[in-house]
Amino acid sequence: EALGLDHMVPVPYRKIACDPEAVEIVGIPDKIPFKRPCTYGVPKLKRILEERHSIHFIIKRMFDERIFT
Repeated sequence: EALGLDHMVPVPYRKIACDPEAVEIVGIPDKIPFKRPCTYGVPKLKRILEERHSIHFIIKRMFDERIFT
C-alpha cells in the first residue's frame, strides 16, 4: 500500500537500516526494534503477528542510493 502497488513486495530491511529517515514504521509493538524477522525469537514474532494489522510503513522519501554504492 505504501508504494501504491496492488501486490506485495519484499521489505528492503538493509536499505531501511542504512537510511532510517526515509521510512517511518508505525505500529510495531513497544520495545521491539525493526529488523529482519529471522533475527527475532518466537515470543517477539508472536507479538508482531498479533499486531500485524496495525503495522504500517510511511514512505517519507526515496532512499539515498549513494549510501548503497
